[in-house]
Amino acid sequence: MINIIKSKFKDKRFIIFSILCLIMLICPFLDIIKNDNQRLNYFLNDGHVADGIFVIIFVVLIYLLNIFNLKKSSLIPLFLLSALLVILFINLASHDLLKYTTFNFYLMYACLVGIISLLIISILKK
Repeated sequence: MINIIKSKFKDKRFIIFSILCLIMLICPFLDIIKNDNQRLNYFLNDGHVADGIFVIIFVVLIYLLNIFNLKKSSLIPLFLLSALLVILFINLASHDLLKYTTFNFYLMYACLVGIISLLIISILKK
């Protein structure tokens, strides 16, 4: 089992996948909305845990399922993660807050696209 995991870290695509997952884990803690007097991250909102906790849980599930070669099963949390981030985008767009979003907000979506593409490539290469 450990040899299988070690061999995964020799694959360049898996290393890139790991880096994208790590960035995706950090992004909810960083500011996603910032204007002149207010900053908002996706993990804590007014002292309460926000939806960013689900991003972290889904990314960890995707990563663990991929490590244990359950790549097709990791599509379920990937779909849920995608739906959550699309809902966030639509919610911010409807309140006209996209003009206050930071680089970290768009970094989450870039990492999501990278994770989706690398996961699909690894499923198809099998």
